[in-house]
Amino acid sequence: MSRMRIDYPRRGRRGRRRWTPSWKLTGGLFLLFGCALAALVTVVYLRIEIPGEQEVARRQATVY
Repeated sequence: MSRMRIDYPRRGRRGRRRWTPSWKLTGGLFLLFGCALAALVTVVYLRIEIPGEQEVARRQATVY
């Protein structure tokens, strides 16, 4: 099993293709970004407090 490594700039390529990232590198970056975004959404979702129904009803007062 070969070790995964980042080969950038790519060896064996010349000119513009040497500096174009491989599909593995691009896919890995998209996957990393997607996981980071999912983690951020999860953390924000878990930190939001939803008040109970009774608490909301107590705060509302009818004043005439």
